Amino acid sequence: IEQLLSELKSPRVVISGGEPFVHKQLPELVQAILDDGRDVSVETSGAFYQPVSGFCWVTLSPKEHVSPQYPVCDRLLSLVNEIKIVITDGTELEYYRDNLLKKSSCHRIYLQPNWDNLEVTIPLTLELLKQYPTARLSLQTHKYIGVQYSVISTCGSSLCQLSVISYSTGCLEIGSMSTLSQLLLLVSTVILLFGLTTIVMILE
Repeated sequence: IEQLLSELKSPRVVISGGEPFVHKQLPELVQAILDDGRDVSVETSGAFYQPVSGFCWVTLSPKEHVSPQYPVCDRLLSLVNEIKIVITDGTELEYYRDNLLKKSSCHRIYLQPNWDNLEVTIPLTLELLKQYPTARLSLQTHKYIGVQYSVISTCGSSLCQLSVISYSTGCLEIGSMSTLSQLLLLVSTVILLFGLTTIVMILE
C-alpha cells in the first residue's frame, strides 16, 4: 500500500475490479488513501461486505440478475452512495425495483446502456428513463473517446494501479455530435488525461 500511495498523482482514486470487497485489505487501502488526503470511490457488485470508511464513495452495480448466486448483501446497502444498473434487455430495472431499490435508502439511481450492443441498449435506456424520471443516465465516456489503460505498478499480488496512456476519437464521429455532447466529452477527456482520477483495479 505504501508503494501504491507513493506513485499516486491524482486527488481522486477509484477502486474497481473484479470485486474489491472480497479482498481483506480493502478497508486498510481505503483508509490509507483517505489519510493521504485523497478522495476514494469503490465500485462493487454488492455481493460481499466489509466495513469501510463513511468518507468512501460506494457505487453499487448489482449483478444478481446475471448471477443469482451473488445477491446484494443487505449489510452493504448502508454504505451505498449511488446505484448503477447496466441495461442489456430492459428487464433489469424491473428486476431490482421491488427488492433492491425498495430496500435501499439511496436515491441516486443511474442507468447505463450495455456497451456491447449500443444500437439496442441506448433506445432501451432512454425509454426506461422516461418511465423512471428520477433515474439518471450513465455513460462509459472512456469507451466513447477510446481511452486505453496499461498497468504501471503492482502492490502485493492482487493490486495494480492503472493509468491512462492514450486516447483516440476514431470510435466516434465528433462532428456528428451536439455541442453539449462535444463539451461533455472534452471535459471528460481533460479529467482523464490530466490525472484528476487514478483507477486502482483489484484483480481476482
